[in-house]
Amino acid sequence: MGISRVKHLHDIRVLPYGDEDVDYLASLQFDDLLKAWLQNYTKKGRWKYDGFKNFERHMLQKTKIDLGLVDDLQMLTIQECKAYLSKLDIIATGTKVAGLRSALSESYSQGRDLLKAGNGMLLLQQRILLYKKLKKQGDYKKISLSCLRHYGKRLGISYCHKMGKYAIISALKKFEATHCAGMFPSKKPHATYAEPVVEIGDVAISLDKLKDIRTDHVEHMAKRVRKRRRLNVSRTPVNMEPNICDNQQQRCLTQRYKGLVNLGNTCYFNSVIQCLLHCPLTKTAIENVSPHTHSNKVLHELRILFMMMMNNDALMYLSPSQCFNAVMRTAECKSVHMGDGRQHDAHAFFVKLMEHFEKDLKDNKLTADTFKLLAILNIPLRSTTTYQQCTHSYEKNEYLWQFSLYFPNASDEDIPDTLDISYLLKKYHQREIIHQASCPQCGVVGLTVKNLNIINAPQVLVIHLSRFHGGTK
Repeated sequence: MGISRVKHLHDIRVLPYGDEDVDYLASLQFDDLLKAWLQNYTKKGRWKYDGFKNFERHMLQKTKIDLGLVDDLQMLTIQECKAYLSKLDIIATGTKVAGLRSALSESYSQGRDLLKAGNGMLLLQQRILLYKKLKKQGDYKKISLSCLRHYGKRLGISYCHKMGKYAIISALKKFEATHCAGMFPSKKPHATYAEPVVEIGDVAISLDKLKDIRTDHVEHMAKRVRKRRRLNVSRTPVNMEPNICDNQQQRCLTQRYKGLVNLGNTCYFNSVIQCLLHCPLTKTAIENVSPHTHSNKVLHELRILFMMMMNNDALMYLSPSQCFNAVMRTAECKSVHMGDGRQHDAHAFFVKLMEHFEKDLKDNKLTADTFKLLAILNIPLRSTTTYQQCTHSYEKNEYLWQFSLYFPNASDEDIPDTLDISYLLKKYHQREIIHQASCPQCGVVGLTVKNLNIINAPQVLVIHLSRFHGGTK
């Protein structure tokens, strides 16, 4: 197998081949593995079969200790899992990250047991050595985010795989102040005056750090604006006339709401919660529910989560685990296996959440007078079906919470160069022609025309842009 990987046979040599080969290899800057390989030969040039096992055992133990530095195996990426599997010589049957982590679980447990020996002194010692290695790389701001996350995972920083650069840098400085105080002399001269700080809640932030955070935020927003301009397919001039909602939007922008931690493929949940919170009418509908309403656990937890997200403290994000677990325990979410750690659609979650609220309204656990969310989103429609052969016509009222607008297929006719919402809404409400339909009154089969009209406009219109139609993307 080894020879089959060599491109040319004349490049193959037996190690060591002769004195000049040994001198050549000795002059190279080789690693510990090659050094141990050379030292495992006797003076007579014979291979010591048991000598190399000690080195191999030492290398495996070193890799397990490095793996055990991570507090949670779920923080490892698929690239890190593959690297550890290669070093530990473990063959994983699956290709997904969950299978790779499962293959590493035994070695991870062995590494954690080694680090916890002596009341965790070895764990702390290894992390201090690792922090000294990171410290040699210089300014943290010039280090890539992936590198900071790599060290943060092994230094015991929770959720560092989801943090930004400045959040990780703050956690690293806290680690240094706690475990490495006095190890690294400060390069800055002692100041003769107190550094000016700004107090935000219970946290005091220096002006220099506040400027760095503001600069990083401005650069991030500029990148987002440039990206939106590149993705904007519409070339319609922007309407610069004053909007009647400007004052309302200005009031919303004065308060910065918190972000939500991704608990593991829960972005569909976070996005719907953020939309409900940032829409003033839906936010008010949930806030106005009495805090003593415990009959609906989901609504109770959702109201608490909104209060936490609007709390004006120094936290930038929080965990929605209690609200998420309450929603996922409902029969509506269980019916489609939501909350199982897999990816799901935000639109599907929104529909299941509204179905749960509708069920509680029917069961009188909620009243329409106190809970008006569904009334705000309700879209009353009238469906008119006309049978052309017998001229019979029937009307039926329907109610929706959102419009699912489908992008046209490439084979459709009269597709404009620029797609907008008005075109998709027009396609949604255009009349539908059914060629073979039976009249329920007289039984005549023939051509039927179906029209769909909106009775009243909803207070908040929810539009779902679907890329999938008829099983195709």
